[in-house]
Parts: sequence; structure tokens; C-alpha cells
Amino acid sequence: MKAHYVRPIDRQRGATLLIALVLLVVMTLLGLSSIRSTSMQERMGANLYDRSLAFQAVESALREAEATISINTVVTNSNGLYCPPNGIPPSCAVPGPSATQSATSGSGGGTTPPEVVFVERWKDTGTQWTAASGWWNSVDSAMKARLGGTNRRPEYIIEYMGESEDGTGCGRRNDTSCRGPRYRVTARMPEVDGLPNVILQTSYRP
Repeated sequence: MKAHYVRPIDRQRGATLLIALVLLVVMTLLGLSSIRSTSMQERMGANLYDRSLAFQAVESALREAEATISINTVVTNSNGLYCPPNGIPPSCAVPGPSATQSATSGSGGGTTPPEVVFVERWKDTGTQWTAASGWWNSVDSAMKARLGGTNRRPEYIIEYMGESEDGTGCGRRNDTSCRGPRYRVTARMPEVDGLPNVILQTSYRP
């Protein structure tokens, strides 16, 4: 008669426990990974929503600036209407900002002509931006809070870019209606760490 070896009961129980622990660890890791992925998607969705709100706010500031041009076209370099930094168009009441100049010495003892450097208005820290109020006053406090609070509202500047031809064939006839003032409008949300920053720019002729 052939004898059969039977594994002790205590050894069988030990192997089952080990397998159960391994499966438990694997399931725990899968669960943590799923939670982390869901949390990341929620944050990405919230950031996308906040950026969409900021885009709406800045776009409304552009429309408000264009409406302002039809009412006020007196450039003072302090009321939201500016001359371009590299010239003084006829409609500007005051000159543009002074350019930064630098001269370098040559190898023969001479000096090269100074290089004129202009800073764009929207990059100049001294530029006074005009706060937009139309769209901002129509939204609720919760939306304002998502955009950074009541002290962070969209703002804009308007630059008078001189006169330019408009329409086809203007260069072949002497018609004053072919020429008109051009403005460059820049709108933005003020930069705040952790909040979406949007800046838009457009060219506008009344």
C-alpha cells in the first residue's frame, strides 16, 4: 500500500495568511493610486475653471476699454490712455516715456552710439492700469473669491498708435476717410502666486 504525505495543518495556514497579506497590500496600493489620480483630476478641473473665469474677466475688460475709447480719447499717460513708448503721435497730450540709453567704449578708444531701449507699456512697472468695473460688478462674491478677492479685478491700458490706412485702395486715392486712429488695448488679471494669470491684447479702431 502506497503512503501519501500530508502537509501539516499549521504550515497550510501560514501560507494562506501570507498570500492574503500580499493581496491586501496590492489592493491598498491600487486604492491609494486611484485616490491620488482622482485628486489630481479634481485639482486640474478646478484650475481650468478658474482660468476660464479669469479669461472671461479679462475679455470683458477689453470690451470695456474699447467702449472707453469712443468716449475719451485724450491721452495723458495716466488715465489709462498712453502714447506708444517710442514716439509722440499728434494726438498725444504729453510725450512718451524717456528711453533708456547706454553707451559702450570701443577697442580704439571711441564710443559706440547709445542704444535706445524702450520698455513696453504692459511690462513697465510704472504703468497705471485702469480697473474694469462692468463685468466685475455683475458677478457674485463667490466668483470674485475664486479670482482672488474683491481687490484683484481685471484691468486695462489703451495705447494710441497713431493713424493708419483702413480699407483696400486707400493708397491710390487722397481720402481722409481712409485714415483713422489706431489703438492697442491690453487687458490682464494682476499677477498673484497660485492664481491664474491671463493677459490679452487687441488692436482697435473706432
